[in-house]
Amino acid sequence: MNPRFPPVTAAGDSLAVATGTALAALDAPDTNVEIEPAQDYAIELVATFCPAAAAQFDSMRLVAGLQTVDSNVYVDFKRSLPLWWLGSVYRTGEVSPNSQVFAYTSHTDSFSMPITKDITLTHDSGGWKVPLYDATDYSVMVGFGLGVDLVFPAYLAEAPPATLLTVAAGGYQLARSAGAQTIGDVVASNQEAWSMPLGSAYLLTFDASGTGHLTKR
Repeated sequence: MNPRFPPVTAAGDSLAVATGTALAALDAPDTNVEIEPAQDYAIELVATFCPAAAAQFDSMRLVAGLQTVDSNVYVDFKRSLPLWWLGSVYRTGEVSPNSQVFAYTSHTDSFSMPITKDITLTHDSGGWKVPLYDATDYSVMVGFGLGVDLVFPAYLAEAPPATLLTVAAGGYQLARSAGAQTIGDVVASNQEAWSMPLGSAYLLTFDASGTGHLTKR
């Protein structure tokens, strides 16, 4: 596991504070995929997440789950890898960042993340609001995590001081492993990946040559 991007416990002080109630009764959209290989290839996949559009600043996809496909596999993302908003503040020279999460229901979720005594991140229908902070001492990132009791960073974008960022949810992704990838590793842009926007069911098949084909069900 990459110590720079550790999981966040989805409980206690790691949970952000809701600042809106309009969507409190809603859940994130159901998203699932059935994976069918033509034969046993022991296909190694990693789970990550992608935004609806490119971030305004540097960003990265991270491995948030592992899956080996030997025969048919069914993944209910909402149950196995539910989606969370994630904010992270890393202080230069320290081992790991301080982070908080908030359960995702829609792009208009409203919450506050008092991550350190000096840095509180907020989010509402206008996006992420990042306060002024000393960029020589801190690195702030915002995005999405996946997980149940432990939430693993899946997509993070840089959040410079005193900025307003829009990081809208796109969908889950399964990518072909680059080999020996583990939780928290960066998913490279050249890794073959299949994107699954939220709210639909998908079928991912691998033919006799091992080529993957994604269709919407």
